Formats: sequence, structure tokens, C-alpha cells
Amino acid sequence: MNRSSPAPSPSPTTTQTAHEAFLGLVTDAISVSGGDWTFADEKTPFSVRRALTHKREECLSDSSTEQYSLTLYGPAKVDPTEATKQMTLHWQGLGYSVRRVVATSDDIEIAATVPGGSQIGYFASTGVTSITAQGPCVTSAR
Repeated sequence: MNRSSPAPSPSPTTTQTAHEAFLGLVTDAISVSGGDWTFADEKTPFSVRRALTHKREECLSDSSTEQYSLTLYGPAKVDPTEATKQMTLHWQGLGYSVRRVVATSDDIEIAATVPGGSQIGYFASTGVTSITAQGPCVTSAR
């Protein structure tokens, strides 16, 4: 089968591999959604090169661990229901556990648990679209 499979689960000792796998989740979601995306400041265009400069942050659940996290903003969707349906089917095809978080007439948010411990969310609306991602908590290098 020549289907894309999810990135392998990163190990705590391979920081670069963990970062690249994490960014693979994000770039995959961007490719499914389409359009131009910016970092959380809503001005800086997303690029993998820039994202690779981001450092891990302390995990809220355990201060001795760290994780990568990222929020991106993209274009509005004419049909948020169809956009989230496409993302849901794509993620399910990759083996992710997908759940609906919010659904109104103008916006829908879904979230997925990825094998290996990462979490990714997709919010589609007639005003803005966003992707949020958090990598698994790994032992801090400190």
C-alpha cells in the first residue's frame, strides 16, 4: 500500500527527530486544509525552517518534562462542516482517534490523539481556521 502513514513516535532522546515528527503532523494538516497559514502572531507566514527554531516548553502536567506546541492560523472556510469532515476522514485514515470538540452553525472544532502521544486540533469557521498541536511530554534535557 502506498498510503501515507503517521510519523513514527519520537523517543525522548532524539530531540530533532521528535521536532521533525511533530512538525510533520502540522504540515500534513496544512496540506489537507490548504491555503496560506501564519504563526500565532497572525502576521508571520508559516515555514518549517522558522518552526524548527522553536524550543520545547515545560509540560503543565509535569515540570520535569517538555513538549513542542504550535498554533497556526489559516484562511476562512466557506463550508466548515465539509472542511472538518475532510480532516476527520484523513486523520482517521492515519489511525488517529478523532473527536468533535465544538460545533455551531458557523464553526467546528475537532481534535485528534496521535499514536505516540501528540495531540492536534483543527478549527474551521467562516471567519478563520486554526491548527493547534502539542507533542508528547518528554524528559527535559535540563
